[in-house]
Amino acid sequence: MIVRIGVGYAMGSGGAVIRDELSVEDRACLKSIFVLLVDDEAEVRLHLGEFLGRFVGRLLVAADGEEGLLLWERERPDVVVTDILMPGLDGLAMAQVIRSRDREVPLIVISAFNDEEYLLRSIEVGVDGYVRKPAPPHGILRAVLRVTRPVLARRRLAQVQAYSRFVLDLNPNLIMVVAAAKVVHLNSAFLAFLGLPELPREGEGIEVGGLLTAADGSALGLGEEPEWVDRLLAYLERDPIIYLRDPRRMERLPTPFALSLNTAPDGRTHVFSFTDVTRLEKQLRELKERAFTDPLTGACNQAKARGQLEAEVKRARRHRRPLSLVYFDLDHFRQINHRVGHERGDALLLELVALVIDGIRTSDLLARWGGGEFLVILPETPVENAVLAARKLREMIRGRDFAGVGPITASFGVAGLLPGGAAAELFAEAELHLLRAKEQGRDRVAFAGDEASRGVVEGGA
Repeated sequence: MIVRIGVGYAMGSGGAVIRDELSVEDRACLKSIFVLLVDDEAEVRLHLGEFLGRFVGRLLVAADGEEGLLLWERERPDVVVTDILMPGLDGLAMAQVIRSRDREVPLIVISAFNDEEYLLRSIEVGVDGYVRKPAPPHGILRAVLRVTRPVLARRRLAQVQAYSRFVLDLNPNLIMVVAAAKVVHLNSAFLAFLGLPELPREGEGIEVGGLLTAADGSALGLGEEPEWVDRLLAYLERDPIIYLRDPRRMERLPTPFALSLNTAPDGRTHVFSFTDVTRLEKQLRELKERAFTDPLTGACNQAKARGQLEAEVKRARRHRRPLSLVYFDLDHFRQINHRVGHERGDALLLELVALVIDGIRTSDLLARWGGGEFLVILPETPVENAVLAARKLREMIRGRDFAGVGPITASFGVAGLLPGGAAAELFAEAELHLLRAKEQGRDRVAFAGDEASRGVVEGGA
């Protein structure tokens, strides 16, 4: 739709007036755009250019259509403002060339003629604003502001899309984005696997669905009709491993990939991630180990413990089996570090972890929670047995003469999963009992037993 403006000319204080009328958002919009002004009259270029330059982020000025077209090709401004009647290539002819090369750049024409012919020609060219001379500078600025908002919206959308592509291209996995059963994006890793410089246009190039096979090499028969995505989703529910053939080497065995899926809220856009399990197996194992292992002691870290505790709680609830948690903390560990130094303190933790691992079952999980705090997850263990295990660990620790440190003690909190309980509740109860053990003088085991209303604390010298 063309914005048509026809108002009287008023230079002078226009800058102050329009500045007062513009909102903060309007001024920010104008400051973020780049405008090309084309007019053959030197006085107009001087005064209108000076006025627009106060508001827009960047301004270029051209004296005729040829120079304007050259500057547009070289600089690609966000908005073009041009007079119509100019010697040589006039404004509408220049606008027509620009529109043929860019269907979205806003074009605003200024005409001294009150002639429907120019308006009709402007409509045919596809200009976005039509301003009649003599036009006040603020009228032209308003026209620029009006066409600027769609420019900024497209720019923001392009930035989001570019960032999304950038993030997807950072991923070493093969990423395929499917919208309405059509492949709309393949990341750079996927394109490299297929030997393609870019995603083929619809109806051209490779059918990705036809390259996917099952573990035995048999074709999945996905095809490329709209139902292929539904069939792939159904396959993924049965088996997360899928095989992909290299279209350049169809005679070779297909490559196995672990396939994962994320679906957008609209339910029609799917992001498939293919992880090459043959090539990345070792790397993924090392990454997983680093992600879930305490770098000092080699025990599981807090992230691993949280995930494992959630999984064990779900399993225990599903099968109605017992599950217990032991949470212990080395007494006065901070003072020990200050007394013997962090190097010996680290050696103490290493020795402690080795000691505890020897004292628990292979089915139990030891994790360092932080500092001198540790968790032991005990599957298939009622709370009374977990209390016995905690007592055993307490005696092992207090009976050990740790190298460079000497004897130490630890305080323990023990909790058992209640029917319908959650992982957070189990941890909170163990933490509560640990705090009670410390309040009672440390070097002891605290738990809720038959006297749960007041708690049971035992230990001491």
